[in-house]
Amino acid sequence: ANYFPMFSSIKWKKSKSTLQKAAEVFSQDDDEEEEEEDWLVPIKRKKLAMLEDNETASKRLEEQGIVLAENGRYWEALKYWNEALSLTPESSKLYEMKSQVLLELGELFPAVESAEKAVSLDMTWAVARQMLGRAQLGLGELFPAVESAEKAVSLDMTWAVARQMLGRAQLGLGEIEMALQNFQKALHLDPSNDEVRYDDISWTMELIKKKKTLTSNETLIHAPD
Repeated sequence: ANYFPMFSSIKWKKSKSTLQKAAEVFSQDDDEEEEEEDWLVPIKRKKLAMLEDNETASKRLEEQGIVLAENGRYWEALKYWNEALSLTPESSKLYEMKSQVLLELGELFPAVESAEKAVSLDMTWAVARQMLGRAQLGLGELFPAVESAEKAVSLDMTWAVARQMLGRAQLGLGEIEMALQNFQKALHLDPSNDEVRYDDISWTMELIKKKKTLTSNETLIHAPD
């Protein structure tokens, strides 16, 4: 089952675009040197036009890649996103999506690297943090996965997916009770999430039941005659 729906379910963090940031920088001319810098105006306009063209093209490539990925054509999607990154190399979103499809393809090391790049470009984006945790968990890096998931939760306490991710990472470490707590919190945040309800919580409850049975049996074995 696909426990972490890709692309359409993710609400991307709104931030100033590269074009907006560039426009602000270019508009901060020193009044005292305004007349001397008049000759720079055409150059500034050209730079802005180039940025606009890059962002527009990158967005088109990004959207085409999403359509391909949603139809299971992951390698083709990666080609579009790599091309988009050549135009907008500071896009955390593109690296995060790359990590998703690389994980789907079983390319675990590249998935981790791409997620790490997404985090480095936006340290406060919970989506990138949980994606890094997913990739690390897939690679068997359990402690780093827990750390990434905990960071994602701290960045967005209301995001059920981050809680679910943390629960799964904790489950990998054998922290069954803590995992159950986070699955329950995830379900509270998103009561419609049947995967948390019927897969994660049910499985964890079964593990707890087995653990209690084993503990009970060990107690009987070591009980004095």
